[in-house]
Amino acid sequence: MKEALRAALQALASTPDADDDEAERGNLLAVEFGNALLSILEQSTDEFTGAQVRALNAIAGLLREMSSGDHAELWTPEAVRDHPKWHEVRALAGAALRSLGWADSS
Repeated sequence: MKEALRAALQALASTPDADDDEAERGNLLAVEFGNALLSILEQSTDEFTGAQVRALNAIAGLLREMSSGDHAELWTPEAVRDHPKWHEVRALAGAALRSLGWADSS
């Protein structure tokens, strides 16, 4: 469970390559993170501090905000690379990795 969450956070924290034109990258990142987060928080919330849970929920909240309404422009490969909302997602994911002590692990 933790490995899936770690992998999802690392994927969210990384900047896509300029030649990464995978149309579904943003959707896949959001779904993988959401699935990992739900799984781990349902089964082991006592393993995380309040600050760690807040860091994870901040990412989930931002992705939920980006998914609600008509924000299709946020989910293109170009937006995943360049849009300020995705820069914010990457920053929050990096902060969550640091909070969990996973910033330097692969």
